[in-house]
Amino acid sequence: MSVNIASAFNDHEGDNDDDPQLAQAIAASLEETSVNKDIKTSAEFVASQQQESLSSNIDDEVKIAIQRKGIYSSTVRAINRPSFNFFKTVRVNFSGEDAIDGGGPRREFFRLLMKSLN
Repeated sequence: MSVNIASAFNDHEGDNDDDPQLAQAIAASLEETSVNKDIKTSAEFVASQQQESLSSNIDDEVKIAIQRKGIYSSTVRAINRPSFNFFKTVRVNFSGEDAIDGGGPRREFFRLLMKSLN
Protein backbone atom coordinates (compact mmCIF):
# COMPACT_ATOMS: atom_id res chain seq x y z
CA MET A 1 0.00 0.00 0.00
CA SER A 2 1.54 3.27 -1.11
CA VAL A 3 0.76 6.54 0.63
CA ASN A 4 1.52 9.75 -1.19
CA ILE A 5 2.94 11.90 1.58
CA ALA A 6 3.06 15.04 -0.57
CA SER A 7 -0.66 14.85 -1.35
CA ALA A 8 -1.45 14.27 2.33
CA PHE A 9 0.57 17.38 3.13
CA ASN A 10 -1.17 19.35 0.38
CA ASP A 11 -4.53 18.64 2.05
CA HIS A 12 -3.36 20.85 4.92
CA GLU A 13 -1.66 23.41 2.70
CA GLY A 14 -4.22 26.07 3.60
CA ASP A 15 -2.70 26.13 7.10
CA ASN A 16 0.49 27.62 5.65
CA ASP A 17 -1.02 30.40 3.52
CA ASP A 18 1.52 32.82 4.96
CA ASP A 19 4.42 31.19 3.07
CA PRO A 20 3.43 29.19 -0.03
CA GLN A 21 7.08 28.69 -1.02
CA LEU A 22 7.78 27.00 2.31
CA ALA A 23 4.78 24.71 1.85
CA GLN A 24 5.94 23.88 -1.68
CA ALA A 25 9.49 23.13 -0.48
CA ILE A 26 8.23 20.86 2.29
CA ALA A 27 5.95 19.00 -0.11
CA ALA A 28 8.84 18.50 -2.57
CA SER A 29 11.11 17.27 0.22
CA LEU A 30 8.52 14.78 1.44
CA GLU A 31 8.03 13.47 -2.09
CA GLU A 32 11.80 12.89 -2.50
CA THR A 33 12.06 10.87 0.72
CA SER A 34 9.13 8.55 0.25
CA VAL A 35 8.87 5.45 2.41
CA ASN A 36 8.65 3.13 -0.62
CA LYS A 37 11.97 4.41 -1.93
CA ASP A 38 13.72 3.50 1.35
CA ILE A 39 12.16 0.04 1.41
CA LYS A 40 13.17 -0.60 -2.19
CA THR A 41 16.73 0.44 -1.39
CA SER A 42 16.88 -1.97 1.58
CA ALA A 43 15.41 -4.79 -0.53
CA GLU A 44 17.96 -4.12 -3.25
CA PHE A 45 20.76 -4.26 -0.67
CA VAL A 46 19.60 -7.60 0.71
CA ALA A 47 19.18 -9.02 -2.80
CA SER A 48 22.70 -7.92 -3.77
CA GLN A 49 24.16 -9.53 -0.62
CA GLN A 50 22.32 -12.78 -1.34
CA GLN A 51 23.47 -12.76 -4.95
CA GLU A 52 27.07 -12.14 -3.89
CA SER A 53 26.89 -15.02 -1.44
CA LEU A 54 25.38 -17.37 -4.03
CA SER A 55 27.79 -16.41 -6.78
CA SER A 56 30.96 -17.07 -4.79
CA ASN A 57 33.16 -19.92 -6.01
CA ILE A 58 33.68 -21.30 -2.49
CA ASP A 59 31.57 -24.22 -1.21
CA ASP A 60 28.43 -23.55 0.83
CA GLU A 61 30.23 -24.35 4.06
CA VAL A 62 33.30 -23.18 5.93
CA LYS A 63 35.43 -25.62 7.90
CA ILE A 64 37.17 -24.61 11.10
CA ALA A 65 39.53 -26.51 13.40
CA ILE A 66 39.09 -25.71 17.08
CA GLN A 67 41.14 -26.57 20.17
CA ARG A 68 38.98 -27.40 23.18
CA LYS A 69 41.47 -25.90 25.68
CA GLY A 70 41.61 -22.55 23.88
CA ILE A 71 38.18 -22.40 22.30
CA TYR A 72 37.88 -18.59 22.33
CA SER A 73 41.31 -17.91 20.80
CA SER A 74 40.81 -20.72 18.26
CA THR A 75 37.49 -19.19 17.25
CA VAL A 76 38.96 -15.71 16.87
CA ARG A 77 41.74 -17.11 14.64
CA ALA A 78 39.19 -19.00 12.53
CA ILE A 79 36.83 -16.07 11.94
CA ASN A 80 39.71 -13.71 11.14
CA ARG A 81 40.78 -15.85 8.17
CA PRO A 82 39.97 -14.21 4.83
CA SER A 83 38.12 -17.33 3.68
CA PHE A 84 35.70 -17.27 6.63
CA ASN A 85 32.15 -16.24 5.71
CA PHE A 86 29.37 -15.78 8.27
CA PHE A 87 26.75 -16.58 5.61
CA LYS A 88 27.99 -20.15 5.18
CA THR A 89 27.36 -23.23 7.30
CA VAL A 90 30.12 -23.84 9.85
CA ARG A 91 31.63 -27.33 9.99
CA VAL A 92 33.64 -27.86 13.16
CA ASN A 93 36.53 -30.22 13.70
CA PHE A 94 38.02 -30.40 17.18
CA SER A 95 41.81 -30.80 17.03
CA GLY A 96 42.88 -34.35 17.79
CA GLU A 97 39.38 -35.81 17.34
CA ASP A 98 38.02 -37.77 14.38
CA ALA A 99 34.37 -36.75 14.58
CA ILE A 100 32.53 -35.91 11.37
CA ASP A 101 30.40 -32.81 11.83
CA GLY A 102 26.82 -33.82 11.18
CA GLY A 103 25.68 -31.21 13.68
CA GLY A 104 26.90 -32.67 16.97
CA PRO A 105 30.40 -31.13 17.02
CA ARG A 106 28.96 -27.81 15.84
CA ARG A 107 26.46 -27.77 18.73
CA GLU A 108 29.22 -28.75 21.15
CA PHE A 109 31.42 -25.97 19.75
CA PHE A 110 28.76 -23.29 20.21
CA ARG A 111 27.92 -24.61 23.71
CA LEU A 112 31.57 -24.47 24.76
CA LEU A 113 32.08 -21.09 23.13
CA MET A 114 29.10 -19.58 24.97
CA LYS A 115 30.30 -21.16 28.23
CA SER A 116 33.75 -19.59 27.73
CA LEU A 117 32.18 -16.14 27.42
CA ASN A 118 30.77 -16.28 30.98
